[in-house]
Amino acid sequence: MTASRAFTRRAALAALGGLAAAPLAAAAAPGLSILAAPSTASILIARAVESAALATAGASFAVWRSPDQLRAALVSGEATAVSLPTNVAANLDSRGLKLKLVSVISAGHMHVLSVDPAVNRLADLKGKHVQLYFRNDMPDVSLRWLLKTAGLVPDQDVTLDYAGSATEATQLVLAGRASTVLLNEPIASAALLAAAKAGLKLRRAFTLQSAWAEQTGSAAFLPMAGLAVTASFADQAPDAVRALHRATADAVAWVKAEPAAAAALAEARMGFPAAATKLALAQGDATVIAAREARPAIEAFLSALAELSPALIGGQLPGDGFYFEG
Repeated sequence: MTASRAFTRRAALAALGGLAAAPLAAAAAPGLSILAAPSTASILIARAVESAALATAGASFAVWRSPDQLRAALVSGEATAVSLPTNVAANLDSRGLKLKLVSVISAGHMHVLSVDPAVNRLADLKGKHVQLYFRNDMPDVSLRWLLKTAGLVPDQDVTLDYAGSATEATQLVLAGRASTVLLNEPIASAALLAAAKAGLKLRRAFTLQSAWAEQTGSAAFLPMAGLAVTASFADQAPDAVRALHRATADAVAWVKAEPAAAAALAEARMGFPAAATKLALAQGDATVIAAREARPAIEAFLSALAELSPALIGGQLPGDGFYFEG
């Protein structure tokens, strides 16, 4: 490797560090204490908190950095609202940590990126390695189900490798130790920018949404992540929950109309590099759908995951009480 190539690759890796190193916000004040996923969908929540619509709810905002941190915050009562994978919400609810799913805020737009020109769709992964992170969490189990549906045996026909974080998975690609990786946004866009600086031909191959549509023959969206509140908070402050949903839904139009401002907000509140976030927002993935309206799609998705293991959704589909009816 030439000195200049090594330098650009080191610079690219350093740029990615901002995605992992962003600090959490200070301890939440009483009221609507929101802990959001580290993804572009959370920009909608951050915008909602910035708006006057949630002023009376005493809203605060922070970002979780690992599934364990998310679960601990719910158990301790530190968080009264969270964005999280839909199956995790169902699982926690079935275990007695009662939640109300308010809305779907992410519809399967996780990206498979590859430097391999032969990888363009799910079937092309046969005989390949795919770099993942967070074993047994949503990206992993979703891909495993899709592979099985396509007639591919995970860990046999397709080798799944695991890193400790999305940033680490990306670094393996940039270092030439992995050729295909599954990432959410904005780190997928950050990876593309970093790869371009390093002279790597990394590109978007397909999304889990497109793979879902191909395997199921359905154009229905893939409800991978949602916004939920604790059942106790929903009971005590239903108006605040309604305001949260409305403000988050209203933020969709703002994000699409003002991508530069949205990217700046993401950098200020979540530590996401603005350039990567702006590129991610250009994918047009921002969406908010009321959970009660999305229930058929949610149940179809959870049922698919249960085919891998019923434990992934807590043993059974959640009942009526799981869906906020505000």
